[in-house]
Amino acid sequence: MAEWEDKQENQRSSLIGDRLVGLVLLLACCVLIWWQESRLPDRRPATGDVPPVHEVATATPVSLPANELVHMSGPLETQALLTDSLTGTSVRSPGIRREVEYFQWVEVKRAASGEAAGEPAAYAYHQRWVSRPVDSAAFHSEAARRRHANMVLADIPDESRVAGDVTLCGYRLPPALVATLPADEPLEVVVPEALRERLNREAAQAHRSAARGPLMVSNVVHAQGGIIYIGAGGTPRNGDVRIVFSRVEPEQVSLLGAVSGTDVVPCRLSDGREICRLLPGRHSSRDMLESLSLPGGDSGRSVWPLRLAAALGGICGLYLLVRPSRRDSAA
Repeated sequence: MAEWEDKQENQRSSLIGDRLVGLVLLLACCVLIWWQESRLPDRRPATGDVPPVHEVATATPVSLPANELVHMSGPLETQALLTDSLTGTSVRSPGIRREVEYFQWVEVKRAASGEAAGEPAAYAYHQRWVSRPVDSAAFHSEAARRRHANMVLADIPDESRVAGDVTLCGYRLPPALVATLPADEPLEVVVPEALRERLNREAAQAHRSAARGPLMVSNVVHAQGGIIYIGAGGTPRNGDVRIVFSRVEPEQVSLLGAVSGTDVVPCRLSDGREICRLLPGRHSSRDMLESLSLPGGDSGRSVWPLRLAAALGGICGLYLLVRPSRRDSAA
């Protein structure tokens, strides 16, 4: 009899323990979900808390209230004549760019299969076009520094110029906004003879300084369309330089922002966010609003594992709370 009573007492204690564990687990999962969701930024659609959009369809500025969200599309206009400082080429455009690439040896570290056991990592070396010269003196081994020594025939900086009087539908755009447009139209350049001679001298001097002897050709400067190539030609060799010139095409753009007088300015929302977008091509205001990137837009992916873990914990807690009741009913 006493043994049976002890057994019943142990079962009751076990049931009470299961209930307590289930209750604590369920409450902990609820608190975890509340804490996680409260930390997430507001990721409502951008169209849910913005003021109405005023469509500007005229080619001349009109009087608009301050901080009113406006949308306009049309061609960019400018009278600025932008000049590339290297070649002296001038063009009337909202913006021009010069991008320089160098054909260099690049070191790539590859983890060895036995690195965890103390074996050294393996290094591979490839030649490719890069945006800046690679210092081969920093390569891993002396043999690699000697075998894959880098040089450049000319060291020329990148350059970007933006006009200061660009207008859209009569409203003046800030240069920083114009600079966000892609420069995807080739800018044809002509190499002045003085520049050609200077680049040839620099290339010959760089070749001799790298202990590679004299250049086999007297002219290594080649221009075609919007590209200047510095090298012997044919297959790229270490040290060759490629200069690409481009300009902003002013045919058609779309703007979403605000205006102050005749100037385009950001539209400040009630939550502190600002809207000021300039995109190439014709886009509706609805499409531009829907594609706005809100802060924390990618954070939702990282919270799903925690949400699933909390849901599973809540199910286990609920099961521990319900299971004793089922046993009591069966008894």
